[in-house]
Amino acid sequence: MPQTMSQATPKPAKDTTVAEAPQSAGNAWGDRLRALKNVPPVLHFVWESGPHIVFWNITIRILVSFLPVGIGVIGRYIIDGSKVNDNVKVFAGGLLVALLAIAIELVLALVQRWLTSPGLRRERRATMADAVMSRIPGIDQPAL
Repeated sequence: MPQTMSQATPKPAKDTTVAEAPQSAGNAWGDRLRALKNVPPVLHFVWESGPHIVFWNITIRILVSFLPVGIGVIGRYIIDGSKVNDNVKVFAGGLLVALLAIAIELVLALVQRWLTSPGLRRERRATMADAVMSRIPGIDQPAL
């Protein structure tokens, strides 16, 4: 027997735990502005959880924000050199890029060394040495 409209399954009850979207565009901006009152407590919570991490995170983000400017300057130097067929300018720009990459790599290695505790550095050396020694036939693993 086919179902009629009167015999259709009832609609489920409305879930009141789900937040609804605002009904009008004007209300959306009001909701966004009212939500900004939560920013100071959240920032305080994040700062209290780890002030050093927050400080370095902000510092690194500020430094990284200058990268596009530096890339643009060096890229412009390379493009100008290729435009006038000046191989010296092209080579100088490429050399600047290579030196900058090496400098950044060295700085990051020093930061990693500075942030890693001495106990972990010693443990890693021992682990690497054990891995190398295990590949040599006839040498037993040292007892720890």
